[in-house]
Parts: sequence; C-alpha cells; structure tokens
Amino acid sequence: MAAMSFDRTQFALAITIVFVMVFHAIELRGFTVKTKDLAQAGLIIITPTDPAFTGELEKIGFAANPDLLTIKSSAVILKNTSKRSVVAFGVNWTIVDNGGVTRTRGFNYIQPSGLLDGGKSKREKAQVEHQIRPGTARLLTVNGMARTGEELHDLAMAEFTGTVSSVELDLAIFDDGEAVGPNQLGLMERFAAYVNAEQDLMQEVDSRMSKGEQLWQILPDIRSRLTPDPSGLATTPTDLYDHNIRVYLTELETTLRNFGEDDTKKVVAHRKYAIRPIIHKQPDSAERKEN
Repeated sequence: MAAMSFDRTQFALAITIVFVMVFHAIELRGFTVKTKDLAQAGLIIITPTDPAFTGELEKIGFAANPDLLTIKSSAVILKNTSKRSVVAFGVNWTIVDNGGVTRTRGFNYIQPSGLLDGGKSKREKAQVEHQIRPGTARLLTVNGMARTGEELHDLAMAEFTGTVSSVELDLAIFDDGEAVGPNQLGLMERFAAYVNAEQDLMQEVDSRMSKGEQLWQILPDIRSRLTPDPSGLATTPTDLYDHNIRVYLTELETTLRNFGEDDTKKVVAHRKYAIRPIIHKQPDSAERKEN
C-alpha cells in the first residue's frame, strides 16, 4: 500500500478548460487587500466591502451575530456557485503585523466523507460540515472557519493583531475528486493520503473476508505488518497515510472487540467505496492569472 503522488500541470492547449485565479483588490483598514479565487470553477471570495457580503451573511445565519463586528475586518466569505460540492479546500492568508513584518498563515479543511461513490453520495449528510455544497457559503477568518455561532464566538475571542493584506484560495477538491488551484499548501497530496489509507485498508479487509478469512485473523495480521507509530504530528503525505491506516485499523479493532463481527462488517461496508475516488487535477486546468 502506498500513497499516491501527483504533479502540477501547466496550461498548454487553448481548448482546455482553464480555471483562473481571479485577482481582486479592496481597501480595508487602510491597506489594499488582494483576493485570489477560482471564480471560473465557481468558487468566489466575497469581501466585507462587497455589496453581496451582507446578503451571504444572512444566508449563513451570522448577519445579526454581535461577534461578527469583532472579526469582520479579517474575514471573507467563500461561496460555491458550482454544481459540485467542495469536500476539501486550502486558504492562504498574508498578514502584516503591527511591526510591519509580513507573515503567511495557511488553513486546510477536509471532509473525505463527502466524496462521491461512482457519482452517488456514499454517506449521510453531517449536521456540521466542512464541505461546501452547491449554492452555499462559508465564513472564513484569519484564525479559522466559522460554521456555527459557537465557532464564530471562539474565533472572535481569539487574538489577532495586524492587518490582512491578501487572501488566496489555494486549492479546492470537488466531490468527484477533481482538484483545481495552485496547491502551494500541498493539500491535494495530503487529502489523497487520507482517502487512500481508508480505501486500501477497507478493500483488503473486505477482499480477505470474501475469501473466507475471519476478522479476528485479518486485523491482527494487518497490525503485525505495521511499523511502530512515530511520535510527533504527521505532516507529509506518507506519514499521514501510515497514521490513518492505524486510525482506521484501530476503529475496526475497537468495534470488533466491543460490538462483534457483524457490526465490524457494517463499518467496512460503510467505509469502502465500490468505485474508489481518485484525487486528481484536470490536465492543464490550473494556469494562474492575475489582472
């Protein structure tokens, strides 16, 4: 089992669909705030000075929230106007601190369960989601994403000193596995590691069960092949893949121990895709343009 690797492709043919990183500039708190989105892919960054900002806040349910006043100058809305759900995306903020030093801050948000299985939804809709469904939006701040009033309050309480100079949508991955954007934060490879770890494990367990092996034989055998879990935070795609194999295997082991074989088989069936999602970039779709 190995994590997948991908190469960034460049624009080559005029007939290829191009998703352009659109450049906007607004004046906020005395600074020019630049935003780069993926408008031609249907993903738009809306800033507080945009007339559409208030209307989108109302749809999200934050228009009357007093915490919004605290973070409005360091927040944007990311709206999905496409016909596909966004199941992972990365945002890169550039900040000028009070001492005039420029820093960057990147955030990645993922929801692998939002991926489609052969064009169909595999899992039930979560009550609170990272994914951005068609026609919906998310409020993003320099300290993170707010999906609920509680999250908005926590972000409003978080300290932020400085000024936002730019906000960039670095990558978006749709529910069919297609990715668009420059991928400077490396989200595409890391997201693929999450997906492949789950599917490789569930596929092996399901295949071995279909040949007559029992779960109490399969799971210890897989565990015996794993190297010791290294200490520290997994950051590379390979480390994330290995880490998540252990996480998903532990879930199966715990379910088998506490609830038995039938419930463990249900977990495998729930997690295993009939048609594995392939995380990929459409060839020649990521040329970046600034106006």
